[in-house]
Amino acid sequence: MARETHSVAEAAERLGVHENTIRNWVRSGEVPAVRLGRRVLVPRVVIDRLLDRPEPASAGAAAQ
Repeated sequence: MARETHSVAEAAERLGVHENTIRNWVRSGEVPAVRLGRRVLVPRVVIDRLLDRPEPASAGAAAQ
């Protein structure tokens, strides 16, 4: 099962940008993120959209 969120470092690596770019996007509201204390987590679906990848169908929908 794929992880639903990625750290700033992981998101930056996947998108091919610097970590500070991700932090700036989160701060400006361009990229929604979840803050847990000092940690910032970027949802996988947000990264996929930025990469212009369609969101995969959920496993529950495939079973129906």
